[in-house]
Amino acid sequence: MKKILLILLTNLLFSATPSVELKTYQAKYSLCHGKSDYQIATCLLNGNLNYAAFRGDRASYRKISSKKISKAVRKGNIYNFTLSKMPKTRRYKGLKAYADFLYALRKNY
Repeated sequence: MKKILLILLTNLLFSATPSVELKTYQAKYSLCHGKSDYQIATCLLNGNLNYAAFRGDRASYRKISSKKISKAVRKGNIYNFTLSKMPKTRRYKGLKAYADFLYALRKNY
């Protein structure tokens, strides 16, 4: 019974309307389709699948704990938390810049 109540409570906490910034970031740069801040942040940070396991990579998979994500949701700073944990590599920034370029082309034409 306690587990059921805990599951219902967490669903109520994380089913609130997501922040506009996080929803916009998800729509622009991701294939994730979460409906709450928690689902969006989990998908953006940890992904839907561990592609490294499919490729057979031995490198460790960087995973952000669900406790940290839920704590950020409760504090109300999930957008800043998510962006702080996103990759800072040149390749990732280049992909984002290219996506912005493609969106600009679509908008102009």
